[in-house]
Amino acid sequence: MKPFFLIAAIFFYIFSPRINFYTEIHSGFFIVISIFIIYSIKYKNNYNFIDSNLIKYNIIVLLYLFCYNLFICFFNDNNSFYLSSIFISIIVSIIFGWLICHFISSMYSLTEIELLDLIILFIVICISLNSIIILFEYLFPSFRVILESIFTENTSIDYSSSALRFRGFSASGGAGLSVLNAISILLIFYLSINNRIKFDIGFILILVNTTATVFIGRTGLIFSLIFTFIFFISPLFFNYKYTRFKYLFYLLLILLVIYILNNFQLDSEIYNDSFEWVDGLKYGELKTSSSDDLFENHFHLPDNIFDIILGIGLFEGDSTLRSDSGYMKSILSIGLINSLILYFCLIFNFLQLNKISHNYKFLVYPILFFMLAIEVKEPFIYQNFASRVLFLLSGATFFLLNNINVNKNNTCNYRA
Repeated sequence: MKPFFLIAAIFFYIFSPRINFYTEIHSGFFIVISIFIIYSIKYKNNYNFIDSNLIKYNIIVLLYLFCYNLFICFFNDNNSFYLSSIFISIIVSIIFGWLICHFISSMYSLTEIELLDLIILFIVICISLNSIIILFEYLFPSFRVILESIFTENTSIDYSSSALRFRGFSASGGAGLSVLNAISILLIFYLSINNRIKFDIGFILILVNTTATVFIGRTGLIFSLIFTFIFFISPLFFNYKYTRFKYLFYLLLILLVIYILNNFQLDSEIYNDSFEWVDGLKYGELKTSSSDDLFENHFHLPDNIFDIILGIGLFEGDSTLRSDSGYMKSILSIGLINSLILYFCLIFNFLQLNKISHNYKFLVYPILFFMLAIEVKEPFIYQNFASRVLFLLSGATFFLLNNINVNKNNTCNYRA
């Protein structure tokens, strides 16, 4: 039962649906608070994450950005304080990753690499479960209506009837959720090449997650298809045990999924939205209506150079300068210099995985390049589902690195 509770905790932490149970319950917030309480009872006053220099540095940097954003908002008479709440949630998410890793290390006798790989596997299971739910939503509309009835809405989108934006058990759908599904393919790829899961199982999971992304959003779908193709040809470059018969089986499986989608008569609105970019490929272009709008209307900077350097506290709002782009949101909110500090901090955190094992380079660098590329569209790297996965893994890595340092110090003291 222990893995079930751990997977459930990670699932609700990542997807954070708002559940209507007599009153609105923010499941992600509830899970994080519950883990903190259980940790406090189990380990009493032994909050060893306070001893981690990496945790301390993150708290210092993010609290500085938190205070700076509040100041610049007040200074510019702007009431957009949402970014400050994001900085606090990053700190909480990193500590949550530390606590989850601590729990798992106390339950299983595993090496540092095995522990981190187990957390990655749990994340993949969570994303795949949500993808299965989304496929059921599409195949059985009545199931979708029942599922949506247990959620509370904090947006204008009617998820129970919208032809687009299937979300499963997550707080929202769209680009954020589609990016998470794309990230899952990179996680599965890493687990497969390191023999944590069989190639066959990995391929089936990738097929499930990529198919589900068709009903979520095109941002993640485009990259999901690219990552799936790379995974499909990866046996040519990695030491997999595969046969021509297996390759034929995988190809038939892909054709079967295409047939099923066609047989169920894919909704025209879903098709036009998810595969809008296909038409542009005929002319050697990869673009959509949203990408055109993004580059035309969301990359306007203030005329004053000091506003660019220092920011104007604008993360959300009705200003003509308002942008959806993650980079632009950051610059307009806290300025160019502080934006560089923020991105450097987040990138540095995730790069720490390489200190556990050099094998993580096959995971860390592709994810970072992917996240930094799509940050042009929205602030995916510090907001929404995919960022929670990065913070969870960063926090878990901090715990493992701290343990390694403690063990080294104890060994040195013993020898002395």
